[in-house]
Amino acid sequence: MIEAVIFDMDGLMIDSEPFWRESEPVVLNKVGVPMTANDAFETTGLRIDEVVKYWHRKHPWDLQKHSIAALSDAIVDEVIARVSRFGKPLPGLQQIIDFFRDKHLPLA
Repeated sequence: MIEAVIFDMDGLMIDSEPFWRESEPVVLNKVGVPMTANDAFETTGLRIDEVVKYWHRKHPWDLQKHSIAALSDAIVDEVIARVSRFGKPLPGLQQIIDFFRDKHLPLA
């Protein structure tokens, strides 16, 4: 018996991948990484800290000034801003939410 439903945002609720590809160079260019949104395809599927480490190996910067964690957080903040401004629900999302709400199931 289903007692609750948990949704994952990426790829289910919205297509967030373009926002990640746009956000990574916005942040990493500031520390001298000469990457573009197209270059972000090289790290698709990696956790964001792994993405930042990947680019640090290719184009090192001063980690005392710009830590992996700080840049990872900055990229996440940029993605959140873009999703908030430009994100659109994927087709069928509202219908599936309504379906589970009609069954009085908790959603997260």
